[in-house]
Amino acid sequence: MALTRVTSSVLDSNAISAEKIANSALTNRMYGVKSIGLENLQNDANFLVYIGNFNANTNLVENNVRQTSANAAVERANVLTITSNIVQNVANINLNTGTGVRLSQNLAANVNQTTANVTAVEARRVANIAGAVSTITTGNLTASRALVSDGSGKVAVSDVTSTELGYVDGVTSAIQTQLDAGVTNAAAVVTEALGIEARRVANIAGAVSSITTSDLTASRALV
Repeated sequence: MALTRVTSSVLDSNAISAEKIANSALTNRMYGVKSIGLENLQNDANFLVYIGNFNANTNLVENNVRQTSANAAVERANVLTITSNIVQNVANINLNTGTGVRLSQNLAANVNQTTANVTAVEARRVANIAGAVSTITTGNLTASRALVSDGSGKVAVSDVTSTELGYVDGVTSAIQTQLDAGVTNAAAVVTEALGIEARRVANIAGAVSSITTSDLTASRALV
């Protein structure tokens, strides 16, 4: 059946209130669209609408609060992540700094060890050439000269040339001894020669003594 249009002239003020209507007594299917307008209801009737709107707004605010809380939780998680990253970066920086310090220390130690090794090598080099060769380590010798030791026991160049030194090549014994022996032999030779001459003179002292140095006159008889 059709409902009579309800207007403010039909219903007295407070004729319909929440406590006078049972739950679900009024539903959407019982009314046409805009069959009851707010402008046709008294203020007390509008209170239910305000309550509904307030509840809707409260629900919306609660939803917004929940979303904001969720967003805040996400932001807190992001902050914690960023903080963790910062801590890790600081740890990495400290680690790299420590590594750099160790590298610098190792490099300094290596440089010191290398310097010590070079110093030791130089000391050995100086010690090794402190002897006779110390006079010939920085320059060449005079060409084709015999070497001798000088007054300090160092290597020195003599006045004897390589040509002169070649004259004694093949000598098998002391030269002075050989010279002395030669002189002795020469004296003996002279003595022997003198003896031979004396014997020659004695042997030709007879009749032939006049013909020992020249020929006779040709074709003559001897007397």
